[in-house]
Amino acid sequence: MTGFILTILSMIVLGLLLGALINPGIGLLAIPIVLFVLLNIVMMSDTLQRQRRIHKMRQFRTSARAQKAGLSEDDKYTVV
Repeated sequence: MTGFILTILSMIVLGLLLGALINPGIGLLAIPIVLFVLLNIVMMSDTLQRQRRIHKMRQFRTSARAQKAGLSEDDKYTVV
């Protein structure tokens, strides 16, 4: 988690520095861009976690299904 926070902070600082080199007023545009990228990363991680949970649930339901059992002659006679 610490590495993730440092990555985001470094992206903000580098964006501000690059923006200040190009145009002093444009450095403020780096913050919305970084926030947009951060939001997309969070949304993608949430989506992937949700997909993993759904996949695990489907596997559990598939494994929990009743197995077919063959009927012996005595069973068939009792049923009929």
